[in-house]
Amino acid sequence: MAETRKPQRITITLKGSEPDSGDVRFSEFLEQLDAIKEALRQTERVVSGNQEQSIYYRVVDLSHSSPSRVVLEPVYPENAAIRRRLAVVPDTFTSAIKTLQSRRKPPARADLAMLESYRPLGVSKNITQVKIASSPKKIVIIDQAFTEDVEKAIGPDIFSAGSVSGRLERVNLHNALSFDIFPPVGPSRVRCHFSEADRQTVKLALDNFVTVKGRLRYKTWDKHPHAIDVKVIDIHEPDSELPSIDDMRGLAPDSTGGLSSEDFIRAIRENNWN
Repeated sequence: MAETRKPQRITITLKGSEPDSGDVRFSEFLEQLDAIKEALRQTERVVSGNQEQSIYYRVVDLSHSSPSRVVLEPVYPENAAIRRRLAVVPDTFTSAIKTLQSRRKPPARADLAMLESYRPLGVSKNITQVKIASSPKKIVIIDQAFTEDVEKAIGPDIFSAGSVSGRLERVNLHNALSFDIFPPVGPSRVRCHFSEADRQTVKLALDNFVTVKGRLRYKTWDKHPHAIDVKVIDIHEPDSELPSIDDMRGLAPDSTGGLSSEDFIRAIRENNWN
């Protein structure tokens, strides 16, 4: 029987500030681990193409010897095909960080949500360095310059008039008014910014399929919009309220000019062939 290969582990080392003698403050320790957790989740989403997270991580080693060190072991689904596809997530994570540092450009297949999740990595007043290793040869060291690397890769918005359709979810009615649309094709999510005048319309549209029109926002490196400044919101009728084929029967009884449906179709074909 073949020996089961152990999952690839991720080692995270955090170095505190000199006034703290290299120790890491508890609040910033949690913030940094939470940022890494979200970045790993977004990396998995891009790799798998699935919004649902399939990997969870176990803490298999935890030590404090200045610097602090945490070792994570990914736990994959039992399905062999899914497991093979997701096994690249740890190396994809460290490779993406390295690409952002060295090239200041989006890594292959990265989208805006993934890049934005990388932005908080290594950023802390009292954490001077974060080192992440997915293997002995895959080691990245993140310092406070990393945020600028990510910002440079993300770049400014470009604008175009247009529309986007999808299910309206995740409404924010406080401060910056926004909601998210999840299109069936194209971008995984589009953030929609709306005005106070559209507040009631947005409430009515929640969990419905809609088309919004306005000013689309793109990144130069992405063919899909990531946001839109909304001018018009059209709420689609539910499928259950749309007419069926049976409902349409007999709506235009004179449309065939008195011919049977078979003769009418035959006449159209003959006219097109002649």
